[in-house]
Amino acid sequence: MSACTIDAVSQRADVTPQLVHKYFGHRVALLEALYHQEQRAFAISLEAELAEADTLEEVVRIFVTANFDQLSGATAIGQLMSTPELAPAIDADRARESRAAGRLLARVLGHEHPALSESAEFVLTMSSAASIAAGDLAARRGRDREADIDATVRFIMAGIRSLAQGG
Repeated sequence: MSACTIDAVSQRADVTPQLVHKYFGHRVALLEALYHQEQRAFAISLEAELAEADTLEEVVRIFVTANFDQLSGATAIGQLMSTPELAPAIDADRARESRAAGRLLARVLGHEHPALSESAEFVLTMSSAASIAAGDLAARRGRDREADIDATVRFIMAGIRSLAQGG
C-alpha cells in the first residue's frame, strides 16, 4: 500500500497528478475510494456465494473464508484492511456488515438448530471470534490456508452442535 501514491496512480493512469488530486484530494481519500471499490466487489461475491448455500455449514464456511481473505495480505481487500489510515472507514463498514451478517446467520442457525434461537447472539459472537482469530493466526503463520479454513469450520460447527445438544 505504501506504493499507492498520487504520483504512482497518475503515472499508471497516464494522467497528471493534478487530475488525481482534483478527484481525490490526497492519498487517504484515494485509498478510501479503492477500499470502497474492493469492498463492494467483495460484498457482491459474498452475496452470490451465500445465495448458493443450502446449509449452516456452507454459510459458516463462506464467512470463515471471507474472514481469512480480509485478514490475508495476499488479497487486495486484505492489504487495504491492514492500512492504518483506513481504520475509520473500515470500522464503519464492519459495524454495518456485522449487523447484516448477524441477522443472516441467526436466521440460518435458528432454522437448523431451533434450540439455539435464544442464544443465537452468543453462539454467533463466539463463532465470529473464532473465525477472526483463526484467520489472523493463519495470516501471520503462512500455513495451508484451506486446511486452516477446514479446521476452523469444523471447530465452529462442533461448538454449535455441542451447544444445540445442551453440552
